Amino acid sequence: MKHIIPSILITLLLATLVIAQDSPQWQLPDGAKMRLGKGKLYDFAYSPDGTKIAAAAGIGIWIYDVHTGEELNLITGGNALITRVAFSLDGNTIVSDINESSLSLWDVNSGKQIRTYWGHGHPVITDIVFSPDGKTFASGSTGSSVRIWEIDSGRQLHRLSGPGSSVTSIAYSPDGKILAVSGAWDEWIFLHKADTGDIIPWLIGHTAGVSSLAFSGDGKTLASGSNDNTVRLWDVDLALARSVESTEIQRRIITRHTDKVYDLTYSADGRYLATACKDNSIRLFDASNLNIRYTFKNDTHFPYKIALSPESHTLVSIGSDGTIRLKHDYNGIDGRYGWGERIIAGHTNHGINAIDISPDGNTLVTEGMNNTLSLWDVNTGTQQGNLTGHTSYVNSVAFSPVDNTIIASGSDDGTMRLWNADTHTERKTLISVVGDVESVAFSPNGNTVACAITYGEDNPQFYLRDSKIHLFDVETGTALLTIAAHIAQTSSSEKLEVHPTRHVYPVNEITFTPHGEALVSISHDDTIRFWNTQTGAHTRVISEKTCTAGSVAFSPDGKILACDDWDDNINVRDVMTNTLLHTLKGHTDNVSQIVFSPDGTTLASCSVDGTVRVWDVDMGVPTSTFIGHKGSVISLAFTPNGSTLASGGRDGTILLWDTTVRIPSNIAVALSPTTIESPVVGEQLTLSLNIGAGQNVAAYQATVNYDPTALTYIDSTNGDFLSADEGIFHPDPHTTEGVSLVSGVSNPENTKSITITATTFGEQSNGDGILATIFFEVIVVKPSTVSLSDVLLTDSAGNSTKPIINTSTEITVPDFVREDVNQDGVVDILDLTFIAANFGKTGKQQADVNGDGVVNIVDLALVAAALGNNNNGAAPNLISDLPSREDVESWLHDARQLNLSDPEFQRGILFLENILASLTPKQTALLPNYPNPFNPDTWIPYQLASPAEVNISIYTSDGKLVKALTLGHKTVGIHQVHWDGKNVAGEKVASGIYFYTLQAGNYTATRKMLIAK
Repeated sequence: MKHIIPSILITLLLATLVIAQDSPQWQLPDGAKMRLGKGKLYDFAYSPDGTKIAAAAGIGIWIYDVHTGEELNLITGGNALITRVAFSLDGNTIVSDINESSLSLWDVNSGKQIRTYWGHGHPVITDIVFSPDGKTFASGSTGSSVRIWEIDSGRQLHRLSGPGSSVTSIAYSPDGKILAVSGAWDEWIFLHKADTGDIIPWLIGHTAGVSSLAFSGDGKTLASGSNDNTVRLWDVDLALARSVESTEIQRRIITRHTDKVYDLTYSADGRYLATACKDNSIRLFDASNLNIRYTFKNDTHFPYKIALSPESHTLVSIGSDGTIRLKHDYNGIDGRYGWGERIIAGHTNHGINAIDISPDGNTLVTEGMNNTLSLWDVNTGTQQGNLTGHTSYVNSVAFSPVDNTIIASGSDDGTMRLWNADTHTERKTLISVVGDVESVAFSPNGNTVACAITYGEDNPQFYLRDSKIHLFDVETGTALLTIAAHIAQTSSSEKLEVHPTRHVYPVNEITFTPHGEALVSISHDDTIRFWNTQTGAHTRVISEKTCTAGSVAFSPDGKILACDDWDDNINVRDVMTNTLLHTLKGHTDNVSQIVFSPDGTTLASCSVDGTVRVWDVDMGVPTSTFIGHKGSVISLAFTPNGSTLASGGRDGTILLWDTTVRIPSNIAVALSPTTIESPVVGEQLTLSLNIGAGQNVAAYQATVNYDPTALTYIDSTNGDFLSADEGIFHPDPHTTEGVSLVSGVSNPENTKSITITATTFGEQSNGDGILATIFFEVIVVKPSTVSLSDVLLTDSAGNSTKPIINTSTEITVPDFVREDVNQDGVVDILDLTFIAANFGKTGKQQADVNGDGVVNIVDLALVAAALGNNNNGAAPNLISDLPSREDVESWLHDARQLNLSDPEFQRGILFLENILASLTPKQTALLPNYPNPFNPDTWIPYQLASPAEVNISIYTSDGKLVKALTLGHKTVGIHQVHWDGKNVAGEKVASGIYFYTLQAGNYTATRKMLIAK
């Protein structure tokens, strides 16, 4: 015989076990020291084998072991909140919403993203359910649409026309042929053919929106729960017959709920039906006769989603208190020996809208679950307790700036309360009215506390409600002052214009100026107003449409004011002159809160765009960007020493950021250009070492690797990113053995490197710029790569990070004309000598101009022809470039012997004849030395019209012989001699004027030269 235990006894027999976890620190984002809480709890799903629970908790999907409550994994992805989740039939994968209107398929064990499903078209996914065959799943959204997706391909198979409001529930029939859909404001239930999406008759009977649907195990009954406090059971076969009234399709109506029915579910065998109700109860019905078997009652929270394990031994629920509760009966649904309960804690039921930190930096306060305040230990991350008393939503919290034990809070219950943080008790209720306490603030000395109240009941036209600011003595609770900050408009048609002494809209936020002489308020009317704290008089207004009522903050010295604007920027102003100092740009959505660091050097802001940004106040530039919250970031607070910044987000977590981590790792450093055509041999190649979105960089180090067979390092200079006025720039060329080039181009030689370092003394730079400019000279024109390695960025505090190296530089070979055999970009005498040096070589040769496989006089003549074209037939006149007269005579003799009639070949012979003519002077002469002035050596050219014995003597300016150069017999032509700047003793001569004399036969001539050291 079964033992039926009354529901009251069941409640008494529940043995509760709370699972405490350290898992909130899993997968902390870059820059975060700690996470408080595991996220706002939205949804959960039971694995088909009953061993796991997947919980959608804002920051990601937590996977729990059902039997132990232990965390198995945390799946995260994207920056959007994850609010819906469903298990596949094999239990190996999960589908969730992600990144607003898309869905994602995840591997349960690895947490890896497998596939994304795009195209829902609406920002919030409201339900996800797998088909019985496991091949498809359906999803509903706030846009009233239902989509059916093919799991393996990611294709959208059908878009179903559904309710006229947000989809609340989707259910597949056990055979997978029918898809039932309900809406938040629709009283009807829509039935569709799952394979085609065609609509079947809808079910009419509820008198309010339908919140949940479930098919019985045999598929003959569809149960629906509604906001009309009823559960209705529908005959599926009659519904499909299309010929009967809805009243006949309704089998039964359960009216024993006293409030809205949020969820319902059948046991796997269809014998039991469980419901979750807003009256804080879960009811377990016998499906055959609808008798209540058990009622689980809780006085502090209501369940909004439930599920029964496949074997019906465990009932899981998530509730308004942010907990997951597992009610377990080892004997099955009969509960012969009572039920045991396990609670998985750590989640919240709300976003974190208000936080503050105690003056000693040890305690953080935030609004908690069920209208409470929660206290956290900043050092350990543990929750210390709750402050209970408010009866509605808490809008604002603040620690006394001088007392670690005093906390003020304001709530929609119309009260401002003071609390004792040590004893976790209320000190006093300072005010209790009908209205909403929007903001609370302490004076700098902690003696006064103020609150801004919007009076009256909620009204969409909020400017029709009065708004006042009240000041109280903290010690006695005595009311000190009331400021009529906004007087309600008499009607909505009244023209709303800026008023000289009060807000046009209610006050959203208040704060004291740092010296306490004024209280400042902001509102949606785009004004910032100052009020005398002694008299309540209006003293000043800033009304230049610079404020959106998001947040306002003063620097600790009171000289600077920051507020947000309608363009998602932050305007930083001089308080006395109202001069705009900086406009801080970077957020891409509304700014939620602004706070100054305790030393006033930095400013922190958070935004609906999901980021927390830290700014340098003096320079007006960003120094850090923290990304880790899922969805909007709403609240901020610095610790007293400024080393930690706390942020609260819509995802239900608080993140503690390390503000000493100054340089993020996603800064990019790159060489530019990414591709460059090699200059000719002997010319320079210039590259830039660039930085993008740098933050707080005071020093850097970078190694630049290059191919020494193609380039030689010349020099490098400091760029514009780091200050050149104060600091050290140091390039250090060195050779590294065995370093391979990034491009993969074969390089048999050692790779050479230049390591560049630069350091400023205390100065930090931000943004984009050039770190260094690097100069190379081209040795050989060939493909090669210049690459980066060992790049390090450092801030002024010595914190370093390795940035992302984006690009290297690929050096390509330009297209040369064939006669430019030495590939220096010009056809000249050097190409002739290059060919002469390679005479007789066979095979593929650079000097083989005509490509006949051998370097000979034909190639030389072709180059001479091109050289003649470049010089318009004139002979070259650079002595250093000329070949010898004997060489040219030999080339001409060989060319004439070929007796070729090709016009190009004949032009080559003509140009060689011009060269020979230029090498046959008409008179003997001493030519100017080059270079002049010179250091340490020079060349002395001369020309002979007839053969002669040649001597050159070098004298000082006072006629003393320095050195005699005996050159011997020289032939007709142009010659030159080298002087190394040394005397007969081999010593370097001093700077000054010297003379050199040529004696050639009977010819004598003298010229002057200058040595400059």
